[in-house]
Amino acid sequence: QDQHASRDELFAAAATFTVLAWAWAHLFAACQAIAPHSFGAQIHPEQPRTWTELLFLSFSTLSGVGLGDIIPLRPMARALVMLGEFAGVMYIALVVSRLVGLLTLHRGLGRHDDARASFRAAAAVWRAAKLEKSPDALNTLNNWGSLELSAGKAEVAEPLLREAVTLRRQLYGPSAAT
Repeated sequence: QDQHASRDELFAAAATFTVLAWAWAHLFAACQAIAPHSFGAQIHPEQPRTWTELLFLSFSTLSGVGLGDIIPLRPMARALVMLGEFAGVMYIALVVSRLVGLLTLHRGLGRHDDARASFRAAAAVWRAAKLEKSPDALNTLNNWGSLELSAGKAEVAEPLLREAVTLRRQLYGPSAAT
């Protein structure tokens, strides 16, 4: 049994998510080619969506952010977006939960240095993927801060936990972090 989340696994998870986003953007582009005006937006609603807009839709759909700047208008586009939402949620639930589980397993086994390296790598991945304001980032910060506290390093834990509180307020509102 593999009981270690390596840096390569973390980068592979982020790279796979990026490949999924590009694949869904291609599906959205194909949908738009087959059924014009499948996607709408507030800016130039009569024009077809650009590749960048469809890629943005793909990332925001798969990550669960769902900003709503670009919306599916036709049934086929709505079906594709729903499938993309499901695929993104399942990817994050399965892959990220496994990686977080392995990271916390390290902490439970007392391998603080290994866990620290894994948390640093996870933070680098979500920063590189522009997911600094995601629930995954919040979990990483909380777990990393808890690890440092359990290792007796309050001076290292404090900024991590402060960042987690700030992020929790941004994600869930001002009363969420009290």
